[in-house]
Amino acid sequence: MRNCEEEEIREVVETINKCIDRHTLILVEGVTDIRVLREAGVNAEIYTLYEFYKFVETSTKNQKLRVIAMLDLDREGESMLRKLKEKYSNTVKFDEFPRKRLRMTSRYKRGLRTIYQLFSASSMGSENV
Repeated sequence: MRNCEEEEIREVVETINKCIDRHTLILVEGVTDIRVLREAGVNAEIYTLYEFYKFVETSTKNQKLRVIAMLDLDREGESMLRKLKEKYSNTVKFDEFPRKRLRMTSRYKRGLRTIYQLFSASSMGSENV
């Protein structure tokens, strides 16, 4: 089971890395999420919500930005994403494919919902982090 779960997460990381370009960034809730995504192999600019708000408010409005939303897959994360999409739909294209892919993983099916839990190597055991 461990190898299967690790492979599923590797596939998500590969999906993310393949679709990154200079107008794409990854959005996470906090710095712990940045660390765990880096450790998993994600090679992209990763912003926390706080950094994202500052960036979007100061960036040029002419440029269409693509954001891979890697917010937690719980109610709070879903609510935050909905609000972000409402507020920034004119300047930001939110890519949710990696989130959809995470919902198909064994870890998600075991009840893990945070980005930290889903990508952390310590989530390989039977415990819920």
